[in-house]
Amino acid sequence: MDNELHELCEEVYELTEWGDNALQLGHTPNHEDIFPLYTSDYLLEKLPNGVAVSNANGRWGAWVVLQEDDLEEADTPLKALLKLVLALEKAGEL
Repeated sequence: MDNELHELCEEVYELTEWGDNALQLGHTPNHEDIFPLYTSDYLLEKLPNGVAVSNANGRWGAWVVLQEDDLEEADTPLKALLKLVLALEKAGEL
C-alpha cells in the first residue's frame, strides 16, 4: 500500500464519511492503523452519472463528462477517482 493511496482514502472518508459493508479495510505499512480502503467500483456508484476514466500517456484521468475542468490525474484509476471525489466534495457538487 502506498502512502498516497492511504492519505487519499483517509481524506475521502473524513470529508464524506462514506462507509458501509461495501468497503474493505486497509492497513498502514506499519500495520498499526486500519483505514477505509475504497474501490473504484464503490466510488463509481457514489459519484454522479457521467464520470469518465481514461488512460493517456501512462496517467489516469477521472472527470465528470459535462465538467471537463474537474479533470483529476493520477498514476492509477483509483487515485484519480479519489481525487475527483475530493474536488467535487470541496466544490459542493456531491
